[in-house]
Amino acid sequence: MRRDRIANERIIAFLPPVTVQISGPTATAEFDLRQGPAGAFFAGREIPTNFLLVVNMSTTVTATATLDLVVHTGDVSGALTLYATIGQMAFDTNTLWVAEVSDLQRYIEIQYTVATAELLFGMTGNFNRSRREPIYQTANEAAVTYNKNPATG
Repeated sequence: MRRDRIANERIIAFLPPVTVQISGPTATAEFDLRQGPAGAFFAGREIPTNFLLVVNMSTTVTATATLDLVVHTGDVSGALTLYATIGQMAFDTNTLWVAEVSDLQRYIEIQYTVATAELLFGMTGNFNRSRREPIYQTANEAAVTYNKNPATG
């Protein structure tokens, strides 16, 4: 049976690619995992409690930059508490970093600190559900054109 990724996962772009100078803690927007993105016309029945955080660092920045991340979560908007600390990510030959966090509550925000040098990076979260209720995702879907048959090469 094929797993329906659109129905079972939600993608949240926490931070579009942005250049951040050396700075103290800065927080992303607070996200309501049940309601979906701002302006959504739906209210989900399920809170996706697990996520894979993907951080992509650009090669156009100084190679000594480091990134520290902490996750805040809670059941009440505006009253989030520190939940998880993610190990330091350093710009080196690896520019793609991932981290898994589970058992989140309804609201989430990520606090980030850039050290040593400015950093151009983006953060995306791939959330999934804990039970069997559907997750709703709003996005523009791009068309895919296949240029060859994988079976024949």
